[in-house]
Amino acid sequence: MAFIPTPNVEKSNRKVRGKQPPEAAQGIE
Repeated sequence: MAFIPTPNVEKSNRKVRGKQPPEAAQGIE
């Protein structure tokens, strides 16, 4: 998955980072 730095993606990343464990967050960055 390619990530384009848009406001929507930033919001999604923040939500997911808040809900998932650190290992999962690493795959999102």
